[in-house]
Amino acid sequence: MTVLVAGQDPAGAAAVADRLGGDAAAIGADGVPVPLGEHRGDHDALVYVLDACVPADAVDAVALGRLRAGLATVLAATGADVYPHAADTLAESGRRLGGDVVSVQPDSGGGFAALRAALADPPPLRPPSVPSAPDTHGTGPEAPGGARGAPPSPALERADRSAYLRSTVARIRAALLADSAEGFRRQEDEPGPDVRPRLTAVAVALERSLHAQLCAAYRGTFAGWPDPPEPAVPVLPRPDPPEVPAHRRRPEDLAVLILGASAGLGIGRAVAAPLEALGALRWLALPISLAVGLGAAVWLLRVRRRSTARADRRNWADAAAAGFRQRVEVELAAALVAAEADAALRLARGPGTDREAGASNEYGP
Repeated sequence: MTVLVAGQDPAGAAAVADRLGGDAAAIGADGVPVPLGEHRGDHDALVYVLDACVPADAVDAVALGRLRAGLATVLAATGADVYPHAADTLAESGRRLGGDVVSVQPDSGGGFAALRAALADPPPLRPPSVPSAPDTHGTGPEAPGGARGAPPSPALERADRSAYLRSTVARIRAALLADSAEGFRRQEDEPGPDVRPRLTAVAVALERSLHAQLCAAYRGTFAGWPDPPEPAVPVLPRPDPPEVPAHRRRPEDLAVLILGASAGLGIGRAVAAPLEALGALRWLALPISLAVGLGAAVWLLRVRRRSTARADRRNWADAAAAGFRQRVEVELAAALVAAEADAALRLARGPGTDREAGASNEYGP
């Protein structure tokens, strides 16, 4: 079963959709649903999410009338564990929309067993008792019982969008830091001379992930706006590690050479010992001993230099990666702060805010 979860609160709809494994949509002020993320085609059921702090209004009635056609529909509400008068609010919402409201808590998972049971056997909804369209002039018909269908509070809508923005940015920050740690850890596990291309690949992957997640956060934050803004394209730094350290002659090299020569002379004397028994070839014993000793000394010195060079290169690569990772994570944090500030400023000014009006989310080196 593919479930569509919709509501005027984008954060609530997205949280319930995550729990149910469904698709989320935010309801705009005109009652039109706007997808939050990708949808997987046709849906079999609808969960319409309300807020336990305010009763359902005319926008909810319009959206529910559009979405419920041909779909098994269940009403749900979040926040009943927070607001003291939630029971009365949910009863009023159910009366206005013509159905029973299931209370759920996405954080703890409370109420989702009842919600899934209702989805398996959805009760029929009665006709709603609120006006079928928002009354923007305050002169529209009143709902039965004296309740007037008023448009949603702009202040409440901004608060909901701001809360969604903050929680989404916090999740993005945690996910990107985890991706950064994993990417640089893999780079450290692959030693080699091509450090710069591998560090660049990590930065590019983080840059693309940051932009994709910021676009998703903006879509949810500004769902329902006539001309929703988009975040600026982030630009993370590129690596510029220092040159590979050159090998320098050290006092240890001389010590290794002397020790190698000493050991080599001993080996050379052992090799040349049989020649001393031959009178005519006795004079070859000394040159052979010296040649073997010199060869052993050079071989030992070259082995030490190669091992030292590998250790120096590994230390250099680790230091370059650590320094670059710090720069990248600082820029990631700066980009998230800039994007959040830009989105908050646009929310405060309302639809139609452009960057020339003072909002800015330009960031990057």
